[in-house]
Amino acid sequence: MAIEAHSISALVGRYTNSVVNEQANEAAPFVGKGIIKKVNKPDKVGVVNIKAGELASAKFLADGGTLPTGRDKAPTQGTYLPVALFERIRIPRLAASLASSLEDGIDIVKEQMDTAGNTLGRVLERGIFGSQIGAPTATVSAAATTFTVADPSPWRVGMGFEVYNSSTAIEGTSEATILQVVKVDISETGDSTITFSGSNAGGNAVQWETTYTFHLRGSKDTNAIMVSLSDVCGTSTLYGVAATSNEWYGITDSTSQPLTVGLMRQSITSVVRRRGKKPNYFVCNRKNEERYSNQLINNRRFMSGKMDAVGAANVEIEGIPLFLTENIGDSEALFFNQEDVKLHVFRDFSPDFDGKASKGMNAGAMIVSDTELVYDVQVWGAFNVRAERRNGCMRFSGLNG
Repeated sequence: MAIEAHSISALVGRYTNSVVNEQANEAAPFVGKGIIKKVNKPDKVGVVNIKAGELASAKFLADGGTLPTGRDKAPTQGTYLPVALFERIRIPRLAASLASSLEDGIDIVKEQMDTAGNTLGRVLERGIFGSQIGAPTATVSAAATTFTVADPSPWRVGMGFEVYNSSTAIEGTSEATILQVVKVDISETGDSTITFSGSNAGGNAVQWETTYTFHLRGSKDTNAIMVSLSDVCGTSTLYGVAATSNEWYGITDSTSQPLTVGLMRQSITSVVRRRGKKPNYFVCNRKNEERYSNQLINNRRFMSGKMDAVGAANVEIEGIPLFLTENIGDSEALFFNQEDVKLHVFRDFSPDFDGKASKGMNAGAMIVSDTELVYDVQVWGAFNVRAERRNGCMRFSGLNG
């Protein structure tokens, strides 16, 4: 429902204090708690210098022996550009003036700003893990208002999304065909149901096949594709540097398999043998924390308090703490090395308006529209994932059970 002046009286009468209780999960702990560290450099271009391997000139020598020929390793340079993440808020002027103080129950401006900030943070974190957010598990007839997905973790009430057939846009890529989530009905034993609104009798314009894929808004547009941890852990070219030399390729296990203690220990060995040290965190969502914890029931039966607690972590595997975020998928998990992969912040989230940038997310950031009786608030930031090494992280993409 849009916030218009005629709805303010109902809001004021219905809410007797200044607190609005957010119902949706908009948390972004992977970024917010600094598990992926930020590099604040407003450079025009991100640059990564890549080299790998030892020098063959190292040699044991007998006294008087011939010296080896000197050798060197020339770095290869990769580059990447910032990707903007943008949010726009429409605040009707009469509504803002009628409900803008504590005695009116809620501050409309503050609440819209808070929602914008939470949304941007959550979408950014999801983009770091990957902007593709699944596929329909059954054909979706035209003008439908629901579809089913195997993994509900990327979906949030209110979010927009796009539908693609491989690289061909189907719908949701324009304001005229925008698709928006209305309800997320999570099932613990089967497919989850997403209720949405669209442009065709309230639903989708054309039939969606199970081969189609869902994506975050704008994430497949030219020059708007953000590097993800899926890319870092893959074996394709990254930053314009081919994955054929300099150890410039990642580690991905796409096998359809359950998450077991043996698999995790074996995977740590793979990372250590490639990288030379253990990862800092094992990152997953609650589903995979449950899968792993189920194997430790016998251990936990005889323990009190937290098991192998480190900070906010409840579980460890060989000293590596598990970190929980709901912005990574049910079939995904990641061994993550903080030293190797960072979030390059070209411009942190902040409002813009004509002439200069506002200092904060407040009424000072509002632009007066010259076409409608509304305030226009435009908030954006520019980011990309910066990988200095690719062999210190490992991604699972086929976890089940």
